[in-house]
Amino acid sequence: MDAGSTDGEAGSQARPGVPADIAGDVPVALAPERVRNFVPHREPILFIDRILYLEPGKRAAAVCDLGTRTAPVPLAGLFGEGFPAVLLVEVVAQAAATILGIDCVRNGLSREGVPLAGVLASVSDFELLGRVDPSAPLTVYVELERRSGRLNFYRGDVHSGARRVARGRIALAVGVGA
Repeated sequence: MDAGSTDGEAGSQARPGVPADIAGDVPVALAPERVRNFVPHREPILFIDRILYLEPGKRAAAVCDLGTRTAPVPLAGLFGEGFPAVLLVEVVAQAAATILGIDCVRNGLSREGVPLAGVLASVSDFELLGRVDPSAPLTVYVELERRSGRLNFYRGDVHSGARRVARGRIALAVGVGA
């Protein structure tokens, strides 16, 4: 079954206009071109290359492969060598935005390819724990903690190779500016 199909499959329930692979509660993986369908960012600020695992409405594991970037990294060189640690907050926010974008499509608030407007509403308890190895892909783990109205609260961890380099909490506000 192709990714754009809306036919039901085991573990998912067909919803009009919602691709079957994201319609149910079955975990999915997303190739780079699909990530762009749910996140409004584009290069040079799009950092999430692919989703390894996404459990709709709950959690995701994503990859940011710094070694394959074609666009220069914003702020590179301003904070020393390698990937600017301050952008790790953005990496977590983009992984969370993928979860949120899929939820918006699943709930009829948006359609795939037209990300709903939203903003990074808060950053809390965020720790930058180490330097990013620019030759190693970043792996980002994000989990939805709770929702309150338009706010969606996430906890995230970022690993560079085998080392955790950042962790913290963010909130995304959906529908802002739409």
